[in-house]
Amino acid sequence: MPKKMKEIAYNLNGIRDAYISRHNSLCQEIREAVNRFKQQTGRKSVPITDSTRKEIEFRVDQMRRTSVYSIEEVLEKLLLQKNMKQIRNISPRTRFSKTVTDDLENFFEVNPYPTEQDRKNMAVRHGLSLKQIANWFTNKRNRTSSFENKSQGASNVNE
Repeated sequence: MPKKMKEIAYNLNGIRDAYISRHNSLCQEIREAVNRFKQQTGRKSVPITDSTRKEIEFRVDQMRRTSVYSIEEVLEKLLLQKNMKQIRNISPRTRFSKTVTDDLENFFEVNPYPTEQDRKNMAVRHGLSLKQIANWFTNKRNRTSSFENKSQGASNVNE
């Protein structure tokens, strides 16, 4: 396994371990609260109010979001490093596969101006750089508008 991949795996494992640790800690807090309740009231079961349920859901969701954002940061760093490497090693033009082109065209039909997050998602999904994605959309918009302009000009001549 290349050094970079080992580093990424190490970072992702660290995030995973932190998530598991926080999850276990939260579960322990819940168990302790349940036991305190049982001791104080003498009940064998614990009724959970909506506010308690919402608090638990909020804390679990907060843990999940923290983990997801941490993983996204690692992946973004990887993408940036890959982009920097591509900038240093300028390669000849490459054609995208039909799958990639179809996906980009489908997205273009819905929205010819993807957001930064959309471009990042497409770059990760297809193993391309952000610049490649941005250039593809720019070129596609230019080609589409030039075809539309030519066809409109031809229809005006016939009128």
